[in-house]
Amino acid sequence: MLVVHRAESATVLADALAELLATPLDDPFATELVAVPARGVERWLAQRLAHRLGASGSQDGVCAGVEFPSPYRLLTRATATVAPEQTEALQAWTPERLVWPLLRAVDDAVTEDWARVLRRHLYLEGQPVPSQSTGRRLSLAASVARLFHSYARNRPQMLRRWAAGHPVLPDGGPLGTYELWQHLLWNRLREELGTSPVDLQAEVCDVVRRRPDDLDVPRRVSVFGASRLSRVDLDVMAALAEHREVHLWLHHASPALWEHVAGSGPVVRRADDNTGTSLGNPLLASLSRDLRELQHLLGAHVPDHADVHHPSGRAGSDLLSRLREDLALDRVPADPPALDPADRSVQVHACHGRTRQVEVLREVVVGLLADDPTLEPRDVLVMCPDVEAFAPLLAAAFATRGEEAGSTDGTHPAARLRVRVADRALHQANPLLAVLDRLLDLGTARLTATEVLDLAGHPAVARRFGFDDDELERLRDWTAASGTRWGLHEGHRAGWSLQRVPDGTWRRGIDRILLGAAVDPGQGMEAATLGGLVPLDDVDSSDIDLAGRFAELLDRLDAAHAGMAVARTPEAWADLLEEAVLQLAAHEADGAWQELQLRDVLLEALVEGAEGDEDGASTGVGSGAGTAADRPGASLSLVECDRCCEVPWPGGRPRPGSAPAR
Repeated sequence: MLVVHRAESATVLADALAELLATPLDDPFATELVAVPARGVERWLAQRLAHRLGASGSQDGVCAGVEFPSPYRLLTRATATVAPEQTEALQAWTPERLVWPLLRAVDDAVTEDWARVLRRHLYLEGQPVPSQSTGRRLSLAASVARLFHSYARNRPQMLRRWAAGHPVLPDGGPLGTYELWQHLLWNRLREELGTSPVDLQAEVCDVVRRRPDDLDVPRRVSVFGASRLSRVDLDVMAALAEHREVHLWLHHASPALWEHVAGSGPVVRRADDNTGTSLGNPLLASLSRDLRELQHLLGAHVPDHADVHHPSGRAGSDLLSRLREDLALDRVPADPPALDPADRSVQVHACHGRTRQVEVLREVVVGLLADDPTLEPRDVLVMCPDVEAFAPLLAAAFATRGEEAGSTDGTHPAARLRVRVADRALHQANPLLAVLDRLLDLGTARLTATEVLDLAGHPAVARRFGFDDDELERLRDWTAASGTRWGLHEGHRAGWSLQRVPDGTWRRGIDRILLGAAVDPGQGMEAATLGGLVPLDDVDSSDIDLAGRFAELLDRLDAAHAGMAVARTPEAWADLLEEAVLQLAAHEADGAWQELQLRDVLLEALVEGAEGDEDGASTGVGSGAGTAADRPGASLSLVECDRCCEVPWPGGRPRPGSAPAR
C-alpha cells in the first residue's frame, strides 16, 4: 500500500519516519531503504534519525542499517531483479545514452525535407556541408534527448499515439509545422533502438505486480523529501505498493492547500490548473507549483493511496511562526500585528560581497548558538547559490584565529564548529579531474602567459614536473623577460590570422630561455644572436634543469593541444584526454585511486554515455545501446567533447541551484 505522509515541518516529518523505522523489519539483517533527493538531505536526515533510533530508543547518536539512494536508484533496484531485460533496455533511453543514437539519426535525416528545421539550426544558410556547420550537433542531440526522456516519463500517452502514426500534442491537438520533426525523429529513433520506453515501462510494472517474491527490496521502503516525481515513478511505486509498504514523505507547508487541490478536478495540462491562482496567499501560490502537480498525479495514478497528516504543533507569536501559520491556513492577515523590535526569527543581512556574507554568517551563527542552549550545530543548515564559490570562504571564516575573537586563547568560537560542505565537485577531491577540466578550457584558449603559468602552478602539475614555489616564481620572471604573451607558436596563432607573427609566442620565449642556458654570456657580442634569437641572460648554469622541465611542460601541452584540434570518436577522446592529463599531472603518493576515477569519469562521459541517475549521479550501467565509439557519425570536435564531459560530472562545472553546507 502507498502511504503519503505530509507535515509542515521537516523535523516533524523526520521524527515520524524515525517512529516508523523504530519497528524493525522481519529480517534483522535487512537494510532499510529511504530514498532522498540530494546528499545534503541525506546528511541532515541521517543525523536526525541518529538521535531517534538506537538500542535505547533515543540520543544514541547512531543511524545504522539504513541506505539513502536516490529515488531513481531505489526504483531501478526494485525492478532490476524481476525485469532485468526491460530495465537494461530502458537504460538506452536515459538522456546521456540517447545522445549517441540521436546523433546518428540526425546525421542520417538532416538532408530530408521534414528535417529542414534541424538543417537550418545545424548549418549556415541550411546547407548541410561541413564548412557550413554551426557546431551545434551535440548540444542539439543532448537537448532533444532530454526532451524525449521527459516525454517518456511524463507524456507516455502522447508517445503511444506517435508510435501509432498520429503526430499529436498531449491534449490531442495536432503538432505544428515546426514541431512535426519531433514525431518523425522519435519514430526513427524507436525503430533504430528496437524498443519504446513507454512499452518497456508498462512491461516492468506488469512484471513487478506478477513476481513480488523476486523483488530485491525489503517489505518497507520510503521516499523522503521529494517534491517532484514523474508519472513513471508513480506507476512503479504503485506496482511496488501492491506487495510492499511504500511510504512517501512530503514536506508540505499547507494543509489548506492539500484540501484545496484534493477538491479540484483532474488536470491534464499545467495551463488548465487554476488551483494556484485561486489561493489567497501569494507566497504559497508561487512556491507550491511542484507540490500541486505531484498531488494531481497522485490522485490520477494512485487514487487509493492513504493520506496521513502529521501536525506540527501550536504556532508561536514571532514573525516566522506567523508566516508558517499563514501558509498552513492559506491566509493573508488583513491587519497584521506590529512586529516586535526584539523579534529576530527572520533576518535580512545586506552585505557588499561574498566574503562579507560569510563573515556575517559566522558571527550570526555563533551568536545564535550562544543565546540558545538548546540549539546545536547540527541544527544549522546553510544554503548557497554556488557552493564552489562559497566553500573556500566558509573553510577560512570558520577557522579564524585572532585576538578580535574575544576568547582567551585567541581562537574564534567558530573555529570549534565542525563545518561540512555537501555536494562538492569531483575535481575538488581529485586534482587530476581539475587538470582535465582546465585542459579542456585551454583547448580553445589563446594560452596566454597567465593561463599557462597558472597551469604550471597547479599542485598536480607542479608535482609532475617538480616545480616548487621558488621555481614557479623564477618561471614567471623568465616569461616576462622573454616577452612571451600568448600562443604556443605560429601555427596556434593561425586561428586568429596571426600566423606570421612569431614574436611573443611560447616557442619563441622557451627558445630564448634554452639559448640563455646553453650560451656562455662571456662569449662576447658574436653570441648576441643565434638564429635570429637573443639568448635570455637571466639563466644561470644552475637553472638548466628547471629550463628543461619547463620546456618539457610546454612540449607536452603542445602535443595535447594538437591532439585536441582533431575531431575523433568518443573512445579516442577518452584515451587522448587520459594520456594528456597523466602526462601533465601526477597524483600524490597515496592517490592511485585518482587515476582510476579519471578513467571512469571519461568512460562514463564519452564511451558509455550513461547517466543512470536522475539526480546527476552516474551509475555506469552497461550500455544497452552500444558504445558511442561503435556508432557511425559519432565523431566529435573539441567543443562537442567539452560539452559532453560537462553532463555526467556532479561538479565538473559549477552547477546552478542551491547546495547545502553543514
